[in-house]
Amino acid sequence: MTLLRPLLLWFAGKPAIGNAIERAPYAGRLVNRFIAGSDAQAAVATACSLIDRGYRVTFSYLGEDVATEAETASAVAEYETLIDLVAAAAISEQAKVAIKPSLIGLQLDAGLAERNLERIVTAAEAAGARVELDIERSNAVDPTLALYRAVGQRHEILGMALQAYLHRTPNDLRTLLDDRIARVRLVKGAYAEPRAIAHQSRKAVFQAYQRLLRAAFAPESFVRGSFFAVATHDEPLLASARSLAFRRHIEADRWEVQLLYGVRPRLQERLLHEQYPVRIYLPYGERWYPYFMRRLAERPANIWFALRQFLP
Repeated sequence: MTLLRPLLLWFAGKPAIGNAIERAPYAGRLVNRFIAGSDAQAAVATACSLIDRGYRVTFSYLGEDVATEAETASAVAEYETLIDLVAAAAISEQAKVAIKPSLIGLQLDAGLAERNLERIVTAAEAAGARVELDIERSNAVDPTLALYRAVGQRHEILGMALQAYLHRTPNDLRTLLDDRIARVRLVKGAYAEPRAIAHQSRKAVFQAYQRLLRAAFAPESFVRGSFFAVATHDEPLLASARSLAFRRHIEADRWEVQLLYGVRPRLQERLLHEQYPVRIYLPYGERWYPYFMRRLAERPANIWFALRQFLP
């Protein structure tokens, strides 16, 4: 199944294929399983039901690679609407908002992206919620780090994601720790990257993630006021994180597990029952196709489930 990964990532970048799938009669079943709603109101309703059961949540408005400043303004307005709904539902304390840098204009102009992010973070801060910068393709890592530094130095509610499969990530993590702004969501990585830039095999990515966990959960890392989210469904890595947290006396408000909405719900329930600090990542919106294909590439075992949704 690992041979499917490059093919699925190629499909993720083909919007024409996505448009055809979205028009398929049973595509709604996919949306209901993996997407928390078509709009912010539906996503907040989904979040409230999860919070009632003891989960934390992160909202992710789907979309990327905008082409105009007007499109970034529309995205910022969407994030502000979401934050208003989160505040009205009284779930701000349990909520984070994930921001895609390319959706707020990072590929257009760094200053524009910084102004947009500042606006969103200020709104979230007033509402009592938190914000995380997503990480995208490898050529966007340096601009994203610069954006995070510019706004994160002013707002402690802002964190960002790092990708374990990139060779550069240990150094990026070390620098954020040294600068005392390591509020990090650690993911494996979901984009197609060349061998010179990223680990290719599952084993190599696993080992890289394990090394990053040990660095993140070192006692001296948490002295600096850091926060770490372990964003993976890999059970050995989750067990390692919990073991490290237990042995190093790291409180539950300093780290958490992040799991994707609709992916392995029984695992989510078990971890919550075992008193892991669990946050569910809630993608929402109509532009779900690229996100969905990257999730299939990460876990090809979901392909059979996806195909069954198109059968009457």
